[in-house]
Amino acid sequence: MAALIRRATASPLLVVGGSPAEGATCLDLGADAWLPSDAPMRLVAAQLRSLLRQEPRRAPDPGVIEAGGLRLDTQARRAHLWGQELGLAPREFELLRVLAGRVGQALSRDQILAAGWGATFVGEPKTVDVHVAWLRQKLEGSGLRVTTIRGIGYRLDVLRAPANAGDVAGSAPASASPEPNRTS
Repeated sequence: MAALIRRATASPLLVVGGSPAEGATCLDLGADAWLPSDAPMRLVAAQLRSLLRQEPRRAPDPGVIEAGGLRLDTQARRAHLWGQELGLAPREFELLRVLAGRVGQALSRDQILAAGWGATFVGEPKTVDVHVAWLRQKLEGSGLRVTTIRGIGYRLDVLRAPANAGDVAGSAPASASPEPNRTS
């Protein structure tokens, strides 16, 4: 079960219960920690806090993320919109990578910071707002929009192919897909 859970999530995995031999097996299969079922709740809580403080595991890099006319090569760290390279700063690239990997899904500032900036980021969550403003300028008129979700955060929406997409990229797709396409 630990191996199955590990493949499904990059979140820390604490196993509570079972014999020490079963605990060792869980650790070998990907669990981050094991405690016996009779462990005091204070110890379980402390172990969870410790796991959450550790550097988060990043989900496997999909290699290429596509949404509408956007193509992000996460290995080369290059972004193309309708065939034209976007000149993105590193934080803008990370912001777009996180949003494009979850098209149509509202993400909080904290989720964006954790997935894009990582646990070593020191600063205020409001810094995301500044980077969103810069990214919006670069995406203007592209058929992609970073939408503010009041009280939650932001969402990347694929609206349509822009009227000049054929001129920019050679040929515009018939319709923009709302789902990201991930290939390795």
